[in-house]
Amino acid sequence: MKQYFLIIIGALLLVLPGCYYDVESELYPKNLNTSACDSTAVTYQTKVLPIIQANCYACHAGSAEGGGNILLEGYANLQKVASDGRLYRAVSHTGPSPMPKGGNKLSACDIETINRWIQIGIPNN
Repeated sequence: MKQYFLIIIGALLLVLPGCYYDVESELYPKNLNTSACDSTAVTYQTKVLPIIQANCYACHAGSAEGGGNILLEGYANLQKVASDGRLYRAVSHTGPSPMPKGGNKLSACDIETINRWIQIGIPNN
């Protein structure tokens, strides 16, 4: 009798967890923000400039004394560091001076946006 009781308890312990009901839409939401990064329509004015202003202008605008005399304010200044690869190496942390200095690395989307802008020829649009 005791042996049957242990077998029944063991079987219940194996079967009951399988009765748990999961809601598929909660487990696998269809509207994830994983594709929210649209780097297909990159423009200097609407995509790149806001990233640079928010993350770089504190040190690299105005006199740029705090930013190693590297001025990123204005298209011509940004174009110089973008065309020689310094901008991408800095924001992707693959160069000797990862930026923002002392701050968090830019988001993957921001880095991809900057990279795409460089790949399409650094247009002033």
